[in-house]
Parts: sequence; structure tokens; C-alpha cells
Amino acid sequence: MKQKYCNCHNTLTVKQCIMALKDEVVEFIQEPSLDEFSDIIYCVNRFAGTITKQPYLKVLPGDKTHVDKIRKRMMMYGCIRSTKHLVKGRCPNGSLNPIQTVIGKQFKWN
Repeated sequence: MKQKYCNCHNTLTVKQCIMALKDEVVEFIQEPSLDEFSDIIYCVNRFAGTITKQPYLKVLPGDKTHVDKIRKRMMMYGCIRSTKHLVKGRCPNGSLNPIQTVIGKQFKWN
């Protein structure tokens, strides 16, 4: 089976979900936007996944903007997280380096 996401998309703990949700709500309060709202919905869906022992379970609509961001990031640099979370330009969980199959295509990372 081909890996669709990096290891940052593994199932979160309840504590990780709560912290991520808190961070996204703060970002939304600081800079309200559809993008930030989508991030909050995505966190809620990740929390639902945690409860059911999955990385993600869609229980609320509205996270399409965030999901599209993740797909774009995976194609660009092989990690679901924003560039500010990368370590030396790579996924902080060490996944998808140097060659990995992502969304049905092979990317070579220099």
C-alpha cells in the first residue's frame, strides 16, 4: 500500500488534539479567515479520529481548504505540516526522505 501522508498524520493523542485545536483557535482569533476556520474544522475531525483510533474521521464538513493545503504540501516537500515546522527543510518525523511514493507519484528529494 502506498503511503498517502507523512508520519505527522498518524493518530494523535487526546492531549495533542486539544493543543492543536487550541493553537488553531488562537490563530483564528488573531487573524480570522476561511483558511483558519478550515484548520479548526480539520482539528475537530482529527479529534474524532483519535476517539475512534484513526488519524482522521470526517464528522464536520468545512475542512476542504485545509485538506487541499495538505495535498499541496505533500507534493511540494513531503510533509503535511507548514514549513515553519520542518527540520532542515524536511518532515520532523523523518518520513518520506529521500525517495517516497506520494499520492501515486514518485518524488526525489535532493
